[in-house]
Amino acid sequence: RVKRVAVIMAGGAGERFWPLSRASYPKQLLKVAGNRSMLGAAVERISPVVAAEDVYVITGRNLKAAIEAECPALPAENVVAEPEGRNTAACLALASAFLEAKYGEDVATVVLTADHFIRD
Repeated sequence: RVKRVAVIMAGGAGERFWPLSRASYPKQLLKVAGNRSMLGAAVERISPVVAAEDVYVITGRNLKAAIEAECPALPAENVVAEPEGRNTAACLALASAFLEAKYGEDVATVVLTADHFIRD
């Protein structure tokens, strides 16, 4: 059976949301549409198909603690800090290497962004 996991990309600094977002409090942590952060909404949205222990968040080193605090249902080791932010391709390469080292080759991965807004 193939392992099913989710990767949520949450490394952006959110410069376009300035002055609401800052380097230490980027847009994925903002409560833009409702009472939960954009990241929290992404984690909740995927929960019917991927269990919390199989959700991984890739983020910057400076945001790891804030992401862990925002998503207490996720194991802390599932919040993976990029050594250096290099945009989408590098983020997904890190996630792929991390997941392959953990699970082997049979992993089905859904990739989400942490800064989207989807209505019902």
